[in-house]
Amino acid sequence: LNAAAEEQVTRLQAQLKEEQGRRRQAERDFLELMTSIEEQGEGQPQGSSVDLTRPQVPGGAAKTASQRLTQLQVSAGMLGQ
Repeated sequence: LNAAAEEQVTRLQAQLKEEQGRRRQAERDFLELMTSIEEQGEGQPQGSSVDLTRPQVPGGAAKTASQRLTQLQVSAGMLGQ
């Protein structure tokens, strides 16, 4: 291969690696979203303790899910480019 072809191969390999990283991050975000929905969907009985390590989002699980879904759609759109 000549120098130009080698540079192109190197550039494409780097681009592929970046895209794979974004895809893995989108998959992790999706799993995090599904876990969050499941946890919030279970609800807490009255009188139960609140986990202060988790952020409390006004509007409940539906609002949180909607926001995360929007973020994931943007991330997925970036993967398709």
